[in-house]
Amino acid sequence: MTADRPPAGPQAAAQTDRLLPDDGRPISPLGSDFELPPDDMVEQLDNQAPAKAPALAAKPAAALDFVDAAVRVYPLARPFRHEGRIVEAITLRRLTVSEIGRLRDVLGEGLDRYDLYGLMAGLPAEVMRGLDADDLPVVEAAYDFLPRFMKDGD
Repeated sequence: MTADRPPAGPQAAAQTDRLLPDDGRPISPLGSDFELPPDDMVEQLDNQAPAKAPALAAKPAAALDFVDAAVRVYPLARPFRHEGRIVEAITLRRLTVSEIGRLRDVLGEGLDRYDLYGLMAGLPAEVMRGLDADDLPVVEAAYDFLPRFMKDGD
């Protein structure tokens, strides 16, 4: 017998007996701090995680040429530097249903208005949250650009 091969014959049976506790149940691979459920409960366990629903492919949306472009430029009371350039004004545009849906798909329950404002402005949500209080009119204008179903009390 070599060290690389498991014992065979009576030696194997003796070694196997040492791996089983007195009641004959297997020892937990996680160690002695973790007990396996009683045999009568093992059959009742459902150890299968629910299958994740397959990701749905995004359906195409037309790029429409709206009569009212719904784009507005708002000069900032307190310009700032972002990624090496000075931002003196923020341009807001209305979002399409498709854009809102994609953002909801990505952020889920974590979605807040500033994520939408950032998408409207082409800036990260963190930048929109970091605007100076004197530039609150930009945030208010972004709120006005939200669809009615996303506004408080509407």
